[in-house]
Amino acid sequence: MKKLLSIFMIGLILVGCGSQDMVSDDVVTETSSIHVETSTESAGESAEISVADSPLVDSVATFTGTSVEESTSLESVAATDKSFVKVTVRTESSYGNQQSQAGLLTAGRWNDNEEFDYFMNVLRDNNWYSMQAYWGFEDFTRYSFEIVDSHQNPLVGAKVTLKSDQGQNQAVGITDNKGRVTIYPLMNDQMKVLKASIEYNQRLFEILDLEEEEYVVTLDVKDDKPQNVDIMFVVDTTGSMSDELEYLKVELLDVIERVKKENANQLNLRMSGNYYRDHGDQYVVRSYDFTSNIEKVLDQMSIQIADGGGDYEEAVVEALSDAIYKHKWSSKARAKLLFLVLDAPPHHNDENIEGIHALMREANEKGIRIIPIASSGIDKETEFLLRFIALDTGGEYIFLTDHSGVGNSHLTPTIGYYEVEQLNDMLVDVINDYVE
Repeated sequence: MKKLLSIFMIGLILVGCGSQDMVSDDVVTETSSIHVETSTESAGESAEISVADSPLVDSVATFTGTSVEESTSLESVAATDKSFVKVTVRTESSYGNQQSQAGLLTAGRWNDNEEFDYFMNVLRDNNWYSMQAYWGFEDFTRYSFEIVDSHQNPLVGAKVTLKSDQGQNQAVGITDNKGRVTIYPLMNDQMKVLKASIEYNQRLFEILDLEEEEYVVTLDVKDDKPQNVDIMFVVDTTGSMSDELEYLKVELLDVIERVKKENANQLNLRMSGNYYRDHGDQYVVRSYDFTSNIEKVLDQMSIQIADGGGDYEEAVVEALSDAIYKHKWSSKARAKLLFLVLDAPPHHNDENIEGIHALMREANEKGIRIIPIASSGIDKETEFLLRFIALDTGGEYIFLTDHSGVGNSHLTPTIGYYEVEQLNDMLVDVINDYVE
């Protein structure tokens, strides 16, 4: 059930072209009243869902949403109950050795921000409670904002800054193409958040007190929807990826070509491919700049091979650091998407854990959504790390499945009902979800 709340805000017109993260001292002050809608509505119960007939599942079944509290073992239910999975992949293709054909790999997708109650119940499960401390995520207090103009059009790229009682910035988020952003300021044990500011097109608005978790904010500004779209692929190319890398390359090449064909005439599309291994290998990170020359990205990706590695962990933190800090992401964009394709975690040490948190904060300040793609070899600790990263940056978790028959065995994630689709179709849909 929603309730309405009117909050008075102070609007400041920013003068000059200073840093994107700083407000000019030379300002003209005006007083504005904007409408804020807050919500304390709880999520509804899962409905009964029928599983379509498919030669890749044993039988037709139905799934009635079972809450986590009612399930004695999330892991056992997800792993053994085929009613948790709907398979919708094409069957006319032979899954033998047609390595050059796109549409072979199968995958599922899961969005913990959309299934937040389920996610929190998972973390309360004795089997998974320790994952929070293992990766340093101790508090999942969150604030969600939907920011629109007076005509209810979403305001893309609005910057929301959460502040402490001492006026210190605690966390920053950038609204997506639907005008939405969810911010988790206390993941790193910071001070209590009491207020927020919203910056859009050089105007600054202050919410004096944050009393709820969800806000719909209407600003009296003109919608300025950016046309830039940045898409980056960060791909593990160590030897353990050899069972799937060639297939993944074909799928990603197909996705890049289709996204270009569907959106290049309407959007300013830039792409970048980056590849990483580990210390002691031929390279740690092999990165390429953003370019609108999509054929160049295709050529760079096509020549990559799997080699090196050795131990289980790889240079994930170094790869993300290069991707987030060392590339010129658009200052304004409809979407900034970073697809992280991997089958192993970073080296687990205090320095890397702190580095991951710092990288997530930087990604949020730039509005970069991180979307992991988990390949064969992922363990439970890595699954949860990838889901934490996706949750905090507004991305979602994508995972390869065994339905294709390609590669080694794939981990069944600890999630609810999901559909199995072809990876290339899914990635095109995911990208379109963020840019349309």
